[in-house]
Amino acid sequence: MDKRSTAKVLIFAFALTVIFKANAQTEKEVKLEVGTLVTIPACQSGNKNFTYIDLYTKTRYLSTDIIKIDSTTGEGLLEFFMKPGDFDAKRLPCEYGGKIYRIAALHIFEVEGNKEKRVMLLYTSDARSILWVEFDDAYENGEILF
Repeated sequence: MDKRSTAKVLIFAFALTVIFKANAQTEKEVKLEVGTLVTIPACQSGNKNFTYIDLYTKTRYLSTDIIKIDSTTGEGLLEFFMKPGDFDAKRLPCEYGGKIYRIAALHIFEVEGNKEKRVMLLYTSDARSILWVEFDDAYENGEILF
């Protein structure tokens, strides 16, 4: 992991800690890092899917794929899912709600207008699948809890 990536992950973790303290009714500090547990509550009544969480499933690997994922930092996980080969992506079905997941990686992406998008990747029980969480929207709308 280069210095810039390391700094962004640290900033991400610090910013999340501040958000929880600012939004909590009682002061609660949560250090979010790879390995932290996250709860996805049951879907809101009437919904079939979550709005800010996607399910990515790797459906085809290339025979030349070499999987290099650092389990302590999550480095390499996103690259593995997005590199050549195939994957399916869809909104997370409600059947995944009411469960606890482990953070696999944290990312910050630059988007239009000099803004940043914070994304959390979560492991599922299927080694071929991960959850892509649009952190800010998912947290504000109660799709993830700590």
